Amino acid sequence: MGKYGKNKRNVRLKKKWLKRRRKEVKNTIDYMLAEAEISGLIPWAPVKIEYDKLDQYRGTAELKIDSDGKEYFLITLEIDLLDGSAHGENLACLIFCHELAHVLTWHPNKKTERGLAKYHGIHGPDFMYMQGTLLNILIEP
Repeated sequence: MGKYGKNKRNVRLKKKWLKRRRKEVKNTIDYMLAEAEISGLIPWAPVKIEYDKLDQYRGTAELKIDSDGKEYFLITLEIDLLDGSAHGENLACLIFCHELAHVLTWHPNKKTERGLAKYHGIHGPDFMYMQGTLLNILIEP
């Protein structure tokens, strides 16, 4: 083996391992969404999950409109959470529960949603109840 041959092999193995771990975490989060829906916690619009580099937060939930004019929720999680560590996986799952609680408490009427957010903030009593329910269903067992 050359001067850097063994090191290159280690780097290649690490990348392969990281890719596999990222896929496992993504599968876990997809499973959590399915489990929430099986438990009767179904949002009024479809949910898409994406992983990207975020500037300020570890996760976001947004209501979007696709090219056909249909509404959907986009949950974006910080890609750095998929670093392969157990801490990153646990944090990704907790942040996903937080963002899904936002989605499940999002009111379809925009005026009502603005009024609730103005009165309670984005983390009002409905949100807290839903987040507790999700943590109970998805994280506790």
